[in-house]
Amino acid sequence: MSKIDDVPLVKGSRYALSETKELPLSEGADFIIKEALKEDERPLYVALLGSLTDLGIAYLKEPKIADKVIAIWIGGGNYPNGEDEFNLKQDIKAANVLFESPMQIWQVPKGTYKQMEVSFAELNYFVRPCGEIGEYLCDQMFDYNDKLGSNPDTANWLWPHGETWCIGDNPTLSVLLQSGDRISWHMEKAPLIQEDCSYLPNPNGKEIRVYDTLDTRMTVNDLFAKLALCYGK
Repeated sequence: MSKIDDVPLVKGSRYALSETKELPLSEGADFIIKEALKEDERPLYVALLGSLTDLGIAYLKEPKIADKVIAIWIGGGNYPNGEDEFNLKQDIKAANVLFESPMQIWQVPKGTYKQMEVSFAELNYFVRPCGEIGEYLCDQMFDYNDKLGSNPDTANWLWPHGETWCIGDNPTLSVLLQSGDRISWHMEKAPLIQEDCSYLPNPNGKEIRVYDTLDTRMTVNDLFAKLALCYGK
């Protein structure tokens, strides 16, 4: 398998903003600041596939990046009320920091990212043959599914999955790759986020872009094609 050696890998914060009064150390935050402050007229798109901690740290450390960054975040519940959501509840304070900042935010909430679904048969057919990385991706997913499904504490209506899986982080690429009628979004006043992940309307909040629909097939097929082109036999 060809090794990926041209993409830097740096560590993020060990702590959520809500866990400490001091700004946590974060190589990821420092890297974001460095990239955002480069002499370049283009915005820096930051794809966030989990909590907003490291970008929140970067903004608090250097507020000037707000004019240079567009944050694409997979997280938060559906509008208007919000709901329990995994990525958001990792660091609600960081989400509020960025929602109250002047930074542009493109949010893909829970109901939208769950549109990104593939079948186990698709993964085995299209991904597994793509070298070591294909086998690794499939094995990690299926082993995790089996582990939770066989554990009495986690086995329920969700675990194990049936024959499909939501690959809900991929919309970070969807919104950059796609245009046209098959993808849609609306502008929303950034809410104040409560401790239970619910949304409190904020009439004075800035406008953020909230995605409603995605072209899931194009995104998934693009993934399959790129894996095959780079790692296929």
